[in-house]
Amino acid sequence: MKTRTSEKTYYLDGKVFKVPIYYDESSGKYFEEYPDFHENPIYTEGGYRCTTAMEDACSHGRAEGILDCGSCGYYERAKEGDLIGICKCSKNRKSA
Repeated sequence: MKTRTSEKTYYLDGKVFKVPIYYDESSGKYFEEYPDFHENPIYTEGGYRCTTAMEDACSHGRAEGILDCGSCGYYERAKEGDLIGICKCSKNRKSA
């Protein structure tokens, strides 16, 4: 069973996210529950796609042998150690 305990605020290129934090009783650990950016893409004001480090790499990254967004040079974390960030690849940028 999981219980919501608080939330963390992320700031990504002008976009603000409130991510809920849960406590999982079976593991005894806290975890953040990120939005599903793959199923429901969200873009920042600058047109950058929001993503998590764990998300599978896009076709541009896979072409370079990258397996996940967190390993990609275009991935920019909200801040060091965070698992949420934006893709700065121009091919994935949404034009205004």
